[in-house]
Amino acid sequence: DAETVLWGGISGALAAWLTTPFDVIKTRVMTATQALTFGEALRSVATTGATGLFAGAGPRSAWWFCVSSVFFGTYERLRSSFQRKLEE
Repeated sequence: DAETVLWGGISGALAAWLTTPFDVIKTRVMTATQALTFGEALRSVATTGATGLFAGAGPRSAWWFCVSSVFFGTYERLRSSFQRKLEE
C-alpha cells in the first residue's frame, strides 16, 4: 500500500536527519589520525556550528527514506500475508 511505503520513508528520513549529529561525531572519532575522545570530536564540530553537526543530513535522509520505504512496505505485506494464512 502506497501509504505504508510513504510513511515508512518519512519515518526513516526523519530518524536519519535527527541522528545525523551523532553520526558526524562518530565519523570524526573513527577517522581521526590520532586518538580522539567524544568531547574533542564534539568541540571540533562545534567550530562549524549547527551546520557542521548536520553535514550530510540531506543525502543521509534521502538514503534512509528509500531503505525504510522498501523495508516497511515489505514488512507490512509479509505481515498481512502471514496473518491471513494463520486465520485460515
